[in-house]
Amino acid sequence: MTTAAGYFDRKPNTAARPAISHLQPDPSSPHTPPRPFTSAFSSPSLSYRAEDEVLVFELGARHLSAGIAGESNPRCRLDFSPDTGRRVGDYRQYMPEYQDRPRKRRRKYDWGEDHELWRMDLRGVDLGLVEDKVERAVRKAYTEYLLLDPKNKRLNLVLPSLMPHRLLSSVLSSIFSNFQTPSITLFSSPVLNVAAAGCRSGLVVDIGWAETVMTGVYEHREVSSTRTTRAMKLLTRRMADLLKEYAEPRSAITQDQPPTEDSQNSGADFPLPDSRYFDFAEEITTRIA
Repeated sequence: MTTAAGYFDRKPNTAARPAISHLQPDPSSPHTPPRPFTSAFSSPSLSYRAEDEVLVFELGARHLSAGIAGESNPRCRLDFSPDTGRRVGDYRQYMPEYQDRPRKRRRKYDWGEDHELWRMDLRGVDLGLVEDKVERAVRKAYTEYLLLDPKNKRLNLVLPSLMPHRLLSSVLSSIFSNFQTPSITLFSSPVLNVAAAGCRSGLVVDIGWAETVMTGVYEHREVSSTRTTRAMKLLTRRMADLLKEYAEPRSAITQDQPPTEDSQNSGADFPLPDSRYFDFAEEITTRIA
């Protein structure tokens, strides 16, 4: 029978074991500092919060607004104009005689088309050029204003409720192919306006560029919509007509035979203001409104 004394006699001697202090590195010698352990229940790090940021892009017929979800205002608002669509190294707009050069007179339905990204009638729209303009505007928003990597950011794209499928396909293909965005979620502009106001239902009146749209929203869904062409495009053109009437004297033929309503609607042989009046008319209209 084993006694207690015999058991302790067979127990190994702990004095021969090395102490824990011998395993610690010498402070005078170079060594790797210990790394802190982050618990799963601690606060997320900065990189984790950066990956959760969601970008919001609002694409309209004349501008692109970009920002980060949760902020009160967008980071930037980029307009589409002939000057922003020029090639690198094209400085013709700074020449003294550039503004006074003769330009082709446009018809009534061509008013302001150089300042538009698209039109609802796609028969005269170059979708390849639209893709290039969208790619340039989105790249400028990323590199100059957002300063973020688009490859690991989710994107919420706000679009009008009525949009041609070919145009929507061109916009999405341009963003996916050029920026490798992981996911794009489409939202309707009236629904987000109601949600931003803190409501679930409401009536949204959107005075846009080509159309004024009145949309009824119920429980975050569009239930009815009414459209009219009495929008900023028509108002700006009327203002440009008024400016040109007082800025330049009429000829005798124009005073004796003013254009009729039929000739204005047809769009033929009716001289509209030159493109240099577009900026003046838009600025005055914006200040009056």
